Amino acid sequence: MKGVHLLLGLLWLVSLLMFFTKPAFGRNALVGCCVLSLWYLPVGTVLSVAELCLLFLPFVRNHR
Repeated sequence: MKGVHLLLGLLWLVSLLMFFTKPAFGRNALVGCCVLSLWYLPVGTVLSVAELCLLFLPFVRNHR
């Protein structure tokens, strides 16, 4: 199980880096990470839902 958390953490970091360098593609990567983190109860679910709500705000969605 440690390997899954390590892999998911690395995926989050890579997605965040892509979001800062190429926001259009990085946003999609972050949405994918949020969906993958929904299984991790309760912390991952709450934080993923909050981040999904923030990612779908018009300012972030139209940011290029």
